[in-house]
Amino acid sequence: MKVRLHQRFFREAVLASYGSCCCVCSNPVPQLLTAGHIIPWAEREDLRANPRNGLCLCSLHHDAFDYGLWTLEDSYEIRLSPKLVAYLPNETLESNFIHYSRAKIRMPDKFWPEAEFLAFHRTNLFLG
Repeated sequence: MKVRLHQRFFREAVLASYGSCCCVCSNPVPQLLTAGHIIPWAEREDLRANPRNGLCLCSLHHDAFDYGLWTLEDSYEIRLSPKLVAYLPNETLESNFIHYSRAKIRMPDKFWPEAEFLAFHRTNLFLG
């Protein structure tokens, strides 16, 4: 029960911070939004409910982030993995990823992503 409470708090805090829109593409459809962990859930128990370890993402951008196909710079700019770019030219990738390359994410009202967590993602998960 405690885990569910933490998950619920994390999701609600992250989505509210980002105005219930994907921080990459601004998708507002609630059924397609997730609260993604920057440092994975299994990696650090102490960060599981920390909203600064979260991003509000649509399902597509969440999966791609978890697979290391894109990451964030400390400036909050989106950097794409060469593994993703290798599939170009492709209309779907161009509209859903290339269009946002080097753009800054939509920033939250509070609970900005922690630089240390972003650095972990770049170093350990990003396929750079």
